Amino acid sequence: MLKIGEFSKMSRISVRMLRYYDEIGLLKPAEIDRFTEYRYYREDQLPTAGRIAALKDIPFWPLKESGQKPACGGYAPSGLGEYDNRLCFFRTQP
Repeated sequence: MLKIGEFSKMSRISVRMLRYYDEIGLLKPAEIDRFTEYRYYREDQLPTAGRIAALKDIPFWPLKESGQKPACGGYAPSGLGEYDNRLCFFRTQP
């Protein structure tokens, strides 16, 4: 198991973003210590983190502006604009 800081360095995703991804259910830690609430990740989660990081940099047409509903049934955390749509797109992929 990797501590959140170690996983952050290996995945090149900040600790802050990993916590956010956990909060929205995009990339959940493999385990959370019930006493300290410290997050632990497995090495096999690195490819998923890599896909998330890659999708962040791909420009998508903003669904909110096009009048379309997000492909994942309306899921989109508020306040993030176009970024919402990229996360939504990722959550619908197998």
